[in-house]
Amino acid sequence: MSVKKVLITGSNGLLGQHLAKHFLQSDFEILATSFGSNRISALDHKYHSLDVTDFTQVKTVLADFQPDIIFNAAAATNVDGCEDEPDNCDKINHQAVAHFLRSFDELKMTPHFIHISTDFIFNGTKKEYFEEDEPDPISEYGRSKWLGELVIKNSGYENYTIVRTSLVYGVGEALNKGNIFLWAMDKLRNGETLTIVDDQFRSPTYVDDLCLACVKISDLGVTGVINIAGQQILSMHKYIQEVSDYVGKSRNLVKPISTSVLNQKAKRPKRSGLNINKAKNIIGFEPTKFEQSLQEMDGL
Repeated sequence: MSVKKVLITGSNGLLGQHLAKHFLQSDFEILATSFGSNRISALDHKYHSLDVTDFTQVKTVLADFQPDIIFNAAAATNVDGCEDEPDNCDKINHQAVAHFLRSFDELKMTPHFIHISTDFIFNGTKKEYFEEDEPDPISEYGRSKWLGELVIKNSGYENYTIVRTSLVYGVGEALNKGNIFLWAMDKLRNGETLTIVDDQFRSPTYVDDLCLACVKISDLGVTGVINIAGQQILSMHKYIQEVSDYVGKSRNLVKPISTSVLNQKAKRPKRSGLNINKAKNIIGFEPTKFEQSLQEMDGL
């Protein structure tokens, strides 16, 4: 039996790093790709620089490697940055997806295409969102990610999974950007006061949980749309107060601020919690409790 091949895009990002490290310890043959040089010390020669916005590069990598499974974790995720550079955001989050689908067609290949999407495709007017709910993005980031999903759904390609997730956090190597939980732990330990929005509700997702869920999806051959996120839906202010509890600092260091006063460049959905019942039923998904995830991150 031939060894299965796994291609990861966005391998320098948080999820991409965790997927790469997981498959490095497996029987799969792995090729990790990202824009620029490799940032994962353990990868060595199993890395290839790839600009997913360049169709020729995408098709060449696919033709040469012939993957059985693709985890498309490449994305422009800076929500305010996408407002500043909407064309670049669209190239990465939308048009690049089309390059993969076109390549599959031209190369006559049918890998399991596992594409990572976001809760920001919704407008935030519901308490929580199910896989069947109708997207209505309110930012350039959300719009580009929704268009990326539509490319897949309208292509006629059947061997795909769209994994929607929310506010992924965790530990990685030389990341371009940190995440709010690690930032908050450091600041609070130093006794600094934080101002956190109190009227935006999310279901933050521990990257280890998301990584293992993606692996389970590929193992079981699950297709369609599936939500993978944390269990709780709380305000960002409440979450960071829990971080303050964990590091032994007063909750008074975490000051609330409203969205209207904060005046972020990009609109954010007020409530974008993802319902994970489908993931629980199909892949046995059980997210790590928030405090336990903080302990695991803190120990790395």
